Amino acid sequence: MIRPEDEKKINQMTVGLRLSKESSCILLVAFNDELHRRDVETELKRRLEPEEFSFRELRVTEDMYRNIPIVLVDMKPQPEDIFLIYDLKNALPEVLEYLNYRREDFVEHNISAIFWLDEPTLTKISRKALDFFAFRSLPVFEFHVDCSQEMVIPGRMTLHELAAYSSLEELNDKIALREEILNDYLEKRPEDRSTIGNLHNELGLLYASKSQFDEAIMHYEEALEASKKIKHRQGEASTLGNMGVVYDNKGDLDKALEYHSQALEIARRIGDVRGEASDLGNMGVVYDSKGDLGKALEYHDQALEIARRIGDVQGEAKQLGNMGNVYYSKGDLDKALEYYDQALEIDRRIGDVRGEAIQLGNMGLVYFRKGDLDKAMGYMMKSLRLLVSIGAALDAETTYGNLQITVERMKTVGMEISEEDRREIAELTEEYSKLKGKSDTTQPVNVSTAYEDDG
Repeated sequence: MIRPEDEKKINQMTVGLRLSKESSCILLVAFNDELHRRDVETELKRRLEPEEFSFRELRVTEDMYRNIPIVLVDMKPQPEDIFLIYDLKNALPEVLEYLNYRREDFVEHNISAIFWLDEPTLTKISRKALDFFAFRSLPVFEFHVDCSQEMVIPGRMTLHELAAYSSLEELNDKIALREEILNDYLEKRPEDRSTIGNLHNELGLLYASKSQFDEAIMHYEEALEASKKIKHRQGEASTLGNMGVVYDNKGDLDKALEYHSQALEIARRIGDVRGEASDLGNMGVVYDSKGDLGKALEYHDQALEIARRIGDVQGEAKQLGNMGNVYYSKGDLDKALEYYDQALEIDRRIGDVRGEAIQLGNMGLVYFRKGDLDKAMGYMMKSLRLLVSIGAALDAETTYGNLQITVERMKTVGMEISEEDRREIAELTEEYSKLKGKSDTTQPVNVSTAYEDDG
């Protein structure tokens, strides 16, 4: 299904491709959802095939010759041909050099092509094939599904996948790419406020994940302004919620509540029930931080009721986990475990690995407070193993720190750590170090016991 915000981009792509009969046209298009990509492609074909344009596919395989420009030349392109190029990632990294140094082949042979790219591949082109990246006919087009979802507190609710990164370098690359695309739009398509707003929103999320909250707020304010200008109420509510989360992380809880309340008001006004549940949950998190635990439970309970009513199973697990957090704050550890366990069961059933890992980590914290350090260590190790496996560096950092504290406490009280656990912790430390991309600076968990032997 083509969304209203896609129309302008598809119109611009269509105009550029229409001109390609007289000259080449190179389009770089980023997407994060295959079904939506197909919808966009189908719409382009619907518009251009009646004008005698012909679409030809090139699927890049791992064993294919990496010189894609020459491969296209060998396919004997005609002026009406538009090549659809998929899976360029299979030719990395060698293809980048060929694209850079054979880019003139596109002009010389009047080749028009749409490169359908995932974000990591687009990032590599923008960083490692600069001449080809600058050679594109129009600014990069982005067709991202749910690119303006709310950001929420890591470890307590689901963090948008955009902020997931396997190293600080990758996170910085995400930021650099979006800033480049944003500048492109501001210079060449300033009227496309929807895309510009989404890019500011994404940059806000990325900077927030680096704890650079002032930069995040600056981008969110720009995103909010863009949503207001185009009267995109859902985008406005989403950005307000994001700003509330940032102010929560900054410790300005009253301001956080103010933004979440505005987001909630809009969500209710436009009938966005899922957004309403999210905003209620976010307000519950803030009241938990303020120490008003009764009010926190009240808001989480409302969010939980909505999630169950609309069949949002992941939202249900999220709110159950949040209620576990409140009972943890109240010191009712058995009740906290009860809620964490319910959330864990749902996360496992729906395959939410990150949610499963977070609940395991939360349960580890409960057992730590109960004084069952061996059990706490076991839950934290399971959590860290899952987080490392999915590349959730932000959450892994928290769990790794908790594991360090637990092992140190075990040493302090003279508890023995089995040889098997020592080996597993050493392996996890190595894997976590690789994930963070700084194996030379990660402080290892010291699993040596505090004493040698009573004798």
